[in-house]
Amino acid sequence: MLTTTEATLYFSGTLRIAQWEGFGEEAQATAINEAGMQIGLLPLARPPQRNVDNAIAEQALHLLAEQLNGPSKAMEAARQGIKSRSVLNASESYASRAELQKDPGWINGVYYSPYALMWLWAYLRTSDTVKTGRMVMANGY
Repeated sequence: MLTTTEATLYFSGTLRIAQWEGFGEEAQATAINEAGMQIGLLPLARPPQRNVDNAIAEQALHLLAEQLNGPSKAMEAARQGIKSRSVLNASESYASRAELQKDPGWINGVYYSPYALMWLWAYLRTSDTVKTGRMVMANGY
């Protein structure tokens, strides 16, 4: 099982290291344990252990961030069934509640971080693609 030291080493090569280190070691260990259980639920076809460990680290950070900040505005809007909203020249579109459950990010009732799925995508026994809410602004920005 991934350790907090190994997860810290993994995040040291990313821009998310400060976010990871902002959580205490006890919280990190608990999140790694929960993330490990969640990754263990995935229908995987023998991924390399390094990929699994990296996915666990990413899912652990996702769990910690969601607990601290709550779900993202896009995630909360999708959970509420909001399909789109606009402000001036910017608009956001989300999956419907029914479509959200078809989103491969939702597997067995658990939402998986896109970073975690990135490490495991080739080993998932599914043909779907990850679809999430996206922001579209005027002039393509």
